[in-house]
Amino acid sequence: MYLTSLLEVSVCDAVRPDAKPSVIRISMEPTFVALGPAHAALGMNNHVFYHSITSPACPLIAEQARPAPAPRTARLPTPFNTF
Repeated sequence: MYLTSLLEVSVCDAVRPDAKPSVIRISMEPTFVALGPAHAALGMNNHVFYHSITSPACPLIAEQARPAPAPRTARLPTPFNTF
């Protein structure tokens, strides 16, 4: 996963390097990112945005905002995780 621009993150498949990267369009420059088997979490301050990376459009599937302080960990709710 790498920051393509200030408002875009690309996720590459390490197993298939010739595959086209999935592109996640975001509304802010993230200060932290996390990648799971089917989802990506991107955040800034006290907001976390969860995107599905199984679809080419990488839709936003959940948003979490907490009062200060900023979150130290990000976890996907049960319907979204694959474990």
